[in-house]
Parts: sequence; C-alpha cells; structure tokens
Amino acid sequence: MLNPLEYQFKNTLRNYGYDVIVNGLDQVRILLKEYEEGTSTTEYKYMLFRNGLIKQGDIINIFDDNWIVLHEDISINDVYTKVIIRRLKFSINFNFMGDVQSIPSAIDEGTYRLDEGQYLTLPEGRIILHMQENDVSKQIANTQRFLIMGNSWKVVQKTNTEHGIYKIYADIDIFNENDDRENEIADRWQYETKDNFTIAINNVVDSALPLDSTLQLDVTVTNNGEVVTVPLTYTSSNTSVLTVDNTGLVSCVGVGTANIRVAVTKDVTVFDTITLSVEEVIEDNFTIEIIGEGTIQMSTSKDYVANILNNGVLIEGKSVVWTVSASRLKLSNITGTSCTVTADVGDYSYGTYTLTATLSDDENIFVEKTIEVTAW
Repeated sequence: MLNPLEYQFKNTLRNYGYDVIVNGLDQVRILLKEYEEGTSTTEYKYMLFRNGLIKQGDIINIFDDNWIVLHEDISINDVYTKVIIRRLKFSINFNFMGDVQSIPSAIDEGTYRLDEGQYLTLPEGRIILHMQENDVSKQIANTQRFLIMGNSWKVVQKTNTEHGIYKIYADIDIFNENDDRENEIADRWQYETKDNFTIAINNVVDSALPLDSTLQLDVTVTNNGEVVTVPLTYTSSNTSVLTVDNTGLVSCVGVGTANIRVAVTKDVTVFDTITLSVEEVIEDNFTIEIIGEGTIQMSTSKDYVANILNNGVLIEGKSVVWTVSASRLKLSNITGTSCTVTADVGDYSYGTYTLTATLSDDENIFVEKTIEVTAW
C-alpha cells in the first residue's frame, strides 16, 4: 500500500520536478530546494530524488550548469533522499603530457564554507578545488600545474576523504614560456608546436574598380612556414563602399575608398589589409560631327573636318572613313579626320549630295552631311 508520504512526494515530483542528466548518461527527475531558507543562492542547493538513483560525487547537469553531490542526508521513510549540491562554475584544463582534459570544478579561496554556519580561512595564495573522483581526475598528481582565474597554480595535495569527491589543494605558481595563458592551458607548448601564422593578400589592384563589380580575394596563410587552410575573418572599413562575405568575395556597392581586412580567426592579431577604390564607369558613347560648308560651287573644292566625341567630349586617337554618295564629288587629301571635296564639272548636274564619315572601328557609328552643288 502506498504510504501518504510517498504519494505526496510522487505528486510533487511530477508537478514541480525537473528532469536532469546524471554523469552525462541517465535522466532522473528531481526537486530543488533553496539551501538557505528564503534566500536564493547560486552556489548551493538542496536536491531531492527517489532513493538509490543518485550518489555522492555524481555530477548533475541542471539547466546547462554542472553541479556535484557533496554529501547525502539519510533517506526519509525510504521514500526520498535529500542531498546538498554545489555548482561547478569553473572548467579547469589539466595537461597530462599533451592530453588536455577539462574538468568541471568548484573553487574555494579566502574564507570558504565548511558546512552550514562553519567557515575556514585559507592561507593567502592557496585555493581548494572540488571535483568528481573519476578516471581523469585520478591522473592529477602533486606538482601538477594548471591555469585559472588569471593565475598559475601548482597542486600540493589531493585528498578523497569524501567518497566520490576529490579535494585538490593548490598554491599560486609563476607562469612559464610554455603556458598558453589565453586558453588557460599550462605547459601547452612543451607538448605542442605553438602557432606562428602569417597571412598575405595576393591580389594586385592598380586602378579603381568599377561600381557594381566584384573581386575575389586571393589569400595565403602559413603556420610555421607551411601553407595551411584555416578559418578567416573578413571585414570592411566602409560597407557603403565595399562589402565582403565570408569567402572573401568583395562587392563594390558605392563610390569611394575603403579597406578590406583579412584576419586569421583563431588569432585576429594576424591580418593583412588591402585598400580598394571604386568609381562609377561611364560607358562609351561615340559621336561624330562634320565641320565644313554645306554648299560647293561647280568646279571648286572645300575642306571638311571630322570631330570625334565620346560623351560629348572631343577625343583623339580614333579615325573615320570618308565616303560620298555620287561620283560627281571627288575626295582628296584624305586623313583619318579630314578630307577635301571637289565638285566636278562633269555634265553640269547640280543637286544635293551626301558626305559620310564612319568610325573606323565601328561601322554603326557614322554621320552624314548634306552638300549642295551650285553654279558659279
């Protein structure tokens, strides 16, 4: 027969409990209770669960935080167990001769809690780590170094007087040249080769890029002299002029000048920069105008000049081909931009004729001038 306490606990667990993961494997439903009545603490809590499911030293993942079971209270009426749990707010890297293992830990420093209402003051420069006793933490030995909280530490003692839990006593130490202080890994470069990146943008751009065009950056990265492929971070100093995507494709979106910076994502202090200008390109619009009189008297000559323009501006370096609409007009002194037209006496045919100037490299661009042949 179900006793009243068990019935009440099952209902409370069902309605107000949380599903948690134990040691990264098993799902268990638990109840949480504040460690100090009426006060919400982030370091300690009471946890209640059905008997036999969780033991001292187990790591409980609650809402993505790891907690460790410190010690158990006696089970109540063989229904549930109440334990104290502590948040493992640190993840400490221990380097076992090149095998780096991250161990969830709690740290005591200065004055710390022994038990409810009991406190102990540690010597200056000493901390105590609390962690689960497992195959990884068993490797930690005296003199083992680790980095945390901006300092280097050395293990001086390890105890497991509380089953399932290690206490690691450590004193402050000095950094050495093999420490990776950024990632808090002691003696890392004793077992690994330290990164030594270089980066270079290979593109050579001597002139402004056209508006609305693109440029694919060609980037070379080396690590300790060897060409490598690593993630890169691309940024533009002015995205109203140049944008760049995560593949290094630069888009010219506005007129002006901007810098594109390419950095090694792993170490953004290693970077290269290229300065690019963007200008609006005006398309060619060639036109021709013929300068000269519109009438020629019989048996006389007139000179004509072809002005070649691009977008209305007189240019040099291009030429025209001259033609006339009838043999009554004779062409002479022909150059790429001028000619002489003579009205032949012939059969005394007066009338109107056409002088044409056609762009030498584009027959679709031409101009016609009407010339009237008159009597003396």
